[in-house]
Amino acid sequence: MTQNTQTEFPILAGTSIVQGQEYPSKTRTHYLKFQSDGNLVVKKYGDPVNMLSGDGDAYVWGLDKKITINKNARVEMQSDGNLAVYDENGGRLWSALTQSHDPLSYLILTPNGALKLVSNNGREVQWSSDGNLVADPDPLAMAGYGWSQCRKLESPKITIMGTKAVTSAAMDVVKLIYSEITQRFKPDFPLNKLDDYVIYITNGEPWSELSRIAPVSTMWGNDANGVNLGDEIRGGTTNDFLWIDEQMICKTGVRTRNEAFEAKNRAGKDETIRTYDQVIHEFGHAIDNRYGLRDRIMEVYKGGWNPVEQFPWSIQSWFGTPVGTLSESESAFISEIFTSNTTFLPELYKP
Repeated sequence: MTQNTQTEFPILAGTSIVQGQEYPSKTRTHYLKFQSDGNLVVKKYGDPVNMLSGDGDAYVWGLDKKITINKNARVEMQSDGNLAVYDENGGRLWSALTQSHDPLSYLILTPNGALKLVSNNGREVQWSSDGNLVADPDPLAMAGYGWSQCRKLESPKITIMGTKAVTSAAMDVVKLIYSEITQRFKPDFPLNKLDDYVIYITNGEPWSELSRIAPVSTMWGNDANGVNLGDEIRGGTTNDFLWIDEQMICKTGVRTRNEAFEAKNRAGKDETIRTYDQVIHEFGHAIDNRYGLRDRIMEVYKGGWNPVEQFPWSIQSWFGTPVGTLSESESAFISEIFTSNTTFLPELYKP
């Protein structure tokens, strides 16, 4: 049995659907409810303005069309990413998937009332209550799930999403930097290798808030002491997306870390001077992932302190964030990737 409970979408893997709880869609037009009779239903509010449920609500979908309802059933968005219903003895009554589970999957409720099990940042629909498995190609479909701003690069096709706390200046400068970097790729590094990559930007929100926003919510767990790493590690990279935080763009120190220090939850302050360090560093990891450079990296940085981290640090030095000195072999390697370099001045960022 899963342990977590939520009261809103997206519903993440490892969540119990609470009987009697209404889970309204982000558009506040529909809701999901695990009824007392054991039926899991999607209904449309009869009074969408005030979100009042009652006899006027329209039935859109329900498990009663699939199985015989069991009033003692329980519904789980399982930790393996599957939506399933069990009887009181633990026997499975129904599940959305029979194979190919993705633990990073989550449930959304679309504006037209379709309950969807999605993965890969919402780009893949594994199951849908209306039978439509076509993914919405526009990441703005995720806007209601914590991401309220968007910028796009056309070549490569990269989407940049930001929370409401992120300034337009950060959205614009990140787009500019990634555009400048990718246009300097040599022909051996075709731009389409980065197509469909997504950049997520936050701005100092606590992990208690970010932990409810997919896909950032999937990135960090707890350390050995049970302290969640999301409040300390403000970013990361996967093969499909990366996460950066505006509080690390052209700032001295990291506010949330210093607040933790003041609350005696951190050993020291963070007074590091940053320009676009994190913006370029995390993108360096993305280049490693998308172009399959790991073996080459291990060769070039053999014997180094951490080859996987040294590679993005070399890209930072190449683009002057901060200015550093590359060894002859490091410089030769980075020049295999880029036709030229430049320096991104702090003045480009005007919040």
